[in-house]
Amino acid sequence: MKIEISKTQYKTLVKALFLANWVVNCHETDEPDDEFERLEQYILSQGKFFDLKNVEFDEKHGKYYHDSDFEMKTVKLLDDFVDISFWDELTERLAERDFVSTLGEKAILKMSQDERFTKFYEFADSYAAEFAENGIDNLVLRSDSKE
Repeated sequence: MKIEISKTQYKTLVKALFLANWVVNCHETDEPDDEFERLEQYILSQGKFFDLKNVEFDEKHGKYYHDSDFEMKTVKLLDDFVDISFWDELTERLAERDFVSTLGEKAILKMSQDERFTKFYEFADSYAAEFAENGIDNLVLRSDSKE
């Protein structure tokens, strides 16, 4: 199979593979997922056909590496994603916890899908508004357990 892509599409593919490889392997210390690394290396090896300038080949390691400018710009995309995901995930998890503990699983199961959605987002919207205004400043962890 042969795939033809433009220079612009190639550069987007390079960025997408960097992001994918980073997401899959950033926390892997023992055995990174070689599949993503191999694909990224193969695509980078084709850079000469697409006038790719922000990659260098390290002969000692036999690998292509992105320059620091590319990495900083691309990691910024990841940082933005992680930041947004953090607030969404925190809001959803706290809302779910309070939704279930306040209304109870049995009552929730008896609700229509629309009613569940509406009531759940009453909790979620409250957290979203709080976090938008104050971030984590008012977030406090407490322990109700008695030792």
